[in-house]
Amino acid sequence: MTRGDEVPTYRLATGGGRGGAVTATEPGSSGRGRWRRWGVLLAVLLLVPAAGAVWWVGRGTVEAGSGADTPDAASTSWLYSLRYADEASSGRYVDSDAAGEVWRRWTADLADAGATLSVGSAPDGPAVTVDVDGDTATVTEWWKVQVPGDGVSYATGSRPWRIETVRRGDGWWITAVHPPPWCGEGGYVRC
Repeated sequence: MTRGDEVPTYRLATGGGRGGAVTATEPGSSGRGRWRRWGVLLAVLLLVPAAGAVWWVGRGTVEAGSGADTPDAASTSWLYSLRYADEASSGRYVDSDAAGEVWRRWTADLADAGATLSVGSAPDGPAVTVDVDGDTATVTEWWKVQVPGDGVSYATGSRPWRIETVRRGDGWWITAVHPPPWCGEGGYVRC
């Protein structure tokens, strides 16, 4: 390396192999410096993804304790977990043992009937409505039951599910679930 007006000086070395090749190297440089640079580069390339993985796991852990962004996000997430019988995600935004009991009962009823829930439509408006009153909200979602058959599937009419939520901290949590009756008047099937 030169400073200002200095003239660089180089060492000449002849190769011991055929042809007697001559190489020039700067004073103070050696092959070890190149290996040191590769070692640092390799360490950086390995540590950056590892640090990213640690951040990702930490972020997921923090999010696991936060509620949903909106009341309808909490209710829709819960209903989709019921639709797919996904017990692992059924309690994600639930702050009530009663909601867990409703989930278990409906999962069993749907499995016994060989049916699934499907997004429905309201008779006179949107399929999802949210009534917010301060830190509480009631979400009404219309869902229907589908029963697959041999080449034909049967679908019931849409029925309203009412899900009560509350805002705590930075998110919305389900505190109660009011499903339509399974059978009888206003229910999905006749008893």
